Amino acid sequence: MIFRVPQFIEYETKLLGPLTYRQTIFFGIPASITLLLYLAIGKTNFPLFLFLAIILLGSGAALAFLRIEGRPLPVVILNFFKHSVKTQVYVWKKGERAVVTFEMKEYKPKKEEPVLQVPQTSKLKRAKIDIETKTK
Repeated sequence: MIFRVPQFIEYETKLLGPLTYRQTIFFGIPASITLLLYLAIGKTNFPLFLFLAIILLGSGAALAFLRIEGRPLPVVILNFFKHSVKTQVYVWKKGERAVVTFEMKEYKPKKEEPVLQVPQTSKLKRAKIDIETKTK
């Protein structure tokens, strides 16, 4: 038997459970900052800590797991900044156009081959006849 073998298989190895190295970094750094924030202001000003923790962990999760049109969010953000910073110059150069000439010829219709006329029958019978008389 012939099997199709997929080409260009790319995958990242798992580092910490189901997380890849990149996902671990993108989720681990905000988690550690959140822990430090809890130790610093979590007990005295819990609503501020909760607000900052939601923002940090949400952005970390988005960077780790969110994909936009099949591309990871960090790649999309990097492409956005590269496109925004790069100077864009669009130059239009008028090129030479080729001169096109047409030659008029007299039209002579070809002789048409006679078409086999099928008597009026039901659609099913016509379909059967068409299938049986179809040439390859």
